[in-house]
Amino acid sequence: MLARSRFNLAECRDCVTQFLDPEPSLEESHALYGPSYYKSWNMSNGETDAVRAIKHDTFNRCIRFLQTFVQQGTILDVGTATGFFMESATAAGFDAYGVERSEYAARIAAGKFGVDHIHIGTLESAPFKPSMFDAVVMTDLLEHVSDPLSTLRRAHALLKPRGAVLITTPNVHSLSRTVMGYRWTHYKAEHLFYFCPKSMAVLAGRAGFRIGLLKPLTKTVSIEYLRSQLSVYGNFLLTPAVHAFKFLPKFFSQQPMRLKMGEMLVILLK
Repeated sequence: MLARSRFNLAECRDCVTQFLDPEPSLEESHALYGPSYYKSWNMSNGETDAVRAIKHDTFNRCIRFLQTFVQQGTILDVGTATGFFMESATAAGFDAYGVERSEYAARIAAGKFGVDHIHIGTLESAPFKPSMFDAVVMTDLLEHVSDPLSTLRRAHALLKPRGAVLITTPNVHSLSRTVMGYRWTHYKAEHLFYFCPKSMAVLAGRAGFRIGLLKPLTKTVSIEYLRSQLSVYGNFLLTPAVHAFKFLPKFFSQQPMRLKMGEMLVILLK
């Protein structure tokens, strides 16, 4: 059973995808994504410049990898939250749209980009036309959906020929997962599925994609951001370590640093 939850972890014998058993109920799922969900982002009182800076640094690097395959055009950010990736994509010259299931976060994103560019709901319920997008982005998203294959097939239908999907997701074959075992920080109730390079390749093929790039993801964080994360998702080892820095001046605790945190960056090609 996973720490901090009532859920067991199961694994498919064929593709080695791991998944929660049972999945959270609909009521539990809705409760997870309210305003309190963003407490772990250090955004209890709304967006901050410090959080925006570290998110942009991560997303700007993701976009540079994506532009190896898709230089410009229309881009759809699935699970856009309050729109930080859309901000980076717009700055890089893309026409950015977003999908977000949290009404709280979607309203913030719509305030930035307009209600015609933000769909509140899931990718499957979004009214976008087939072959509308040059790229679809799912950062920290695929592990949250109840049917990853359906989600990727929907993305495939929305992409133009030669389009690409950018994914970031936890990697169960990462060093941090090996060291932490079932206390891995990515094991949490809102993460329904967990992938590794093998299971991602199987999933991609079933959805009609081939893998163009798969590499460890380097994320930009700060001590303040990590402290917020580990206050919500406690870890027997890391939470005390990070809280030992709580008396650091804000200037130091908000300094960005780039770390590999057990995730992978994947680009799928249509």
